[in-house]
Amino acid sequence: MATYKNGIAGTFSGKVGPVVGSNWNGIDYMRSLPRKSSRPPTERQKAQRLKMSIAISFLSPVSELVNVGFKTDTSKKSGFNEATSHIIQEAIVGTYPDFALDYSHVLISSGNLTGAWNAEASSASAGLLTVRWTDNSGSGTAKSTDQAIVLVYNPAGARYVYDMEGAGRGEGEHTMTLPSDFSGDAVEVWVSFRSVNRQRISTSIYAGRVLMA
Repeated sequence: MATYKNGIAGTFSGKVGPVVGSNWNGIDYMRSLPRKSSRPPTERQKAQRLKMSIAISFLSPVSELVNVGFKTDTSKKSGFNEATSHIIQEAIVGTYPDFALDYSHVLISSGNLTGAWNAEASSASAGLLTVRWTDNSGSGTAKSTDQAIVLVYNPAGARYVYDMEGAGRGEGEHTMTLPSDFSGDAVEVWVSFRSVNRQRISTSIYAGRVLMA
């Protein structure tokens, strides 16, 4: 793949003969069309494709969240692509084709804001889930006004609920209302923090698996 500023015919997008032109983040790219291969994929290639499929299937419904959670000014990858790479490398366990997600290694955000301490989730009442953490305001880059970001994933039916403007770090907890039919299901929970000016975000913490009341 090559980048260019002004070709002999200027910039373009789409296919022209054997070349494809495109633009990403203001950068113009040219690449050749991929060659079709008659060779069957190797076991390693099939395993990698399955991992990619698992990661994308899990993240696609929360693409808005992870694009914010993994956004950096230095990476040329989208937040979604960064999150996908992390899952493939760190959170998929097992041997092909029997792969599974290790939720404790999934990240929904990555950054240099001080993260949550002692985060854990619980459900004491039907339809309600509470995430609690130790108020560590003043430690490192943490401020009491940092807002919680909470993601709840229900593997039964692959359903998601998330809040990107949760309680402040100084409040020590955030409660969410979940669909009533989550009752009796085990859900996976993650929490991170974002600064009020939206410029900094913490690396998410897995707050555990919770059996909904």
